[in-house]
Amino acid sequence: MPGGSKKKSSSTKKKQRQQQRGQTKPPMPPSLDDVLAKADQALEASDVQTALGLFTYAADVLQRRLDGTPAAAANGNGSAIASVDENEIRSLLSRVLGQAGEARVSLGDPEGGRENFEEAIELLGNLTTDEEMAGSEVDHASSTADAQTCEARAGLHLYLGQLSAGKEALASYQAGVKDLERCVKILDRIANTGAASAGARAVEDGNGEGSFQTALVETRKQLCGAYCSVVELYMTDLCFEPDAEEQCEAFLSSALAVDDGTAPDAMQTKANLRLSQRRGEEAVHSILEAYSRMRAGCEAMADLVGLGREDEERRKKSNDKDDEEAKAKELVEIDAANSLPGFEFRCQTSKILLECAAVLGDSDRGGGEGADDSDARRNACVECAIQVLGSLLAENDEVVEVWYLLGCAFEVMSPTNVDAAKFYWETALAMLAKVQEGMEQAGDEVDDEELQCVIDQ
Repeated sequence: MPGGSKKKSSSTKKKQRQQQRGQTKPPMPPSLDDVLAKADQALEASDVQTALGLFTYAADVLQRRLDGTPAAAANGNGSAIASVDENEIRSLLSRVLGQAGEARVSLGDPEGGRENFEEAIELLGNLTTDEEMAGSEVDHASSTADAQTCEARAGLHLYLGQLSAGKEALASYQAGVKDLERCVKILDRIANTGAASAGARAVEDGNGEGSFQTALVETRKQLCGAYCSVVELYMTDLCFEPDAEEQCEAFLSSALAVDDGTAPDAMQTKANLRLSQRRGEEAVHSILEAYSRMRAGCEAMADLVGLGREDEERRKKSNDKDDEEAKAKELVEIDAANSLPGFEFRCQTSKILLECAAVLGDSDRGGGEGADDSDARRNACVECAIQVLGSLLAENDEVVEVWYLLGCAFEVMSPTNVDAAKFYWETALAMLAKVQEGMEQAGDEVDDEELQCVIDQ
């Protein structure tokens, strides 16, 4: 219709005039939730650089809101958090800075990460004293919030400890330990008041799958791991301190006190300490116990690269099961594999197992009664090491050390598997040769003596 087209033409001209006068509204910036969601997606896609940019942007928005900058409340992000309590903003900003710090570290900027962690810790404030806790009534909501704050701050302290050395690392680890001890006390206190159900609702995760008991168990595991980190520090950086061994025993005792029998941290740390004290038998018992706690996951992963245990009877029984039972077994193995400790932890497990095998091998040389039993335990340590190394190979087959250690494992087993040892060592040498070639092409200096030392081994 003529009238309709005339209106449309008039409307178009009006918009054009508004654009010319700068009267059109600029597009609204993305909400903070969208920014953080995209940052998490970038991390899942291993796009750390993009994730860092998004975390930095979010941190800037939150900081301006915390500072009361007018511009922060004038855009879409500011209005989204305008009604949020200041403590909640501090908590969220701390979490975002922590994630930014982790991203910086993974991108090779440990000092930038350190700055982010320190800022994040400062935002979370100070601890509540034991006297204040004892003298106050239990407020379930505030207590669980305090527990979450302690846990978050502990994680930041422990991360700082990993970036530090010597006394500086010790101070960070001890601060993390103190936070986790306080977190456990708070959660225990809630449990003792019979308020577990109220606490559970306050500590549920975003999927609603968490529970009070799960939170308490997980926090104790974290505390156990933190104690073990202090022991390892006294065995390395601080090994020349006058009270190093005494401190190792004290923190190991603390780790064992909160060990729930599922995580391998405490037993592996005990094995490492006993080896350094030349108490081989105790070390063997401890490392085999540590391995038993991650056996299912290691064997499931090792099967993927052809290194799983050869148990024909077990395989036959598995084939006789119906599909539903087979699927259930597969799900259990997947869950066990997903819950395995980190790559470096398991690499250390394999080394301790091989060292324990060497200790048992030395005791066999004297012959006599018990030699056969010692030989059987030595092979058990070697076989366990192969399973652990197989899980590492399945996760990342480009780590030269894993191939080298597999060669060592097949060489020390009884009888020696010469062909397997040769295969893994030759593969490691070929990988080293490629590394050397790449470094030479890039113009980097190659330490020939260090490379030759590895080749000689």
